[in-house]
Amino acid sequence: MEIYEKLCNELNESGKVPSDFRRNVLTRGVDLNQWIGKQFSLQGIKFEGVEECRPCYWMNQSFGPGAELALRNQGGLRARILSTGSLRVTL
Repeated sequence: MEIYEKLCNELNESGKVPSDFRRNVLTRGVDLNQWIGKQFSLQGIKFEGVEECRPCYWMNQSFGPGAELALRNQGGLRARILSTGSLRVTL
């Protein structure tokens, strides 16, 4: 969420919603890159961090011009799902 909020501010995008960020799960207060190569759980579901989710040109179209560059090294985490379950929205 911090990166989404930072991107909105940097690109002066006030009308964007989190789904425009094109990420399946948004977290707060977590350095996701620390989970690369490690197993972790979220709401009881096990995952394995695989690699950084590098931003691509599509972010410029989805979120706004400059988004791809602004997200370098902070694009999120690609993870392998290791167990079943359901994630719930929490605020």
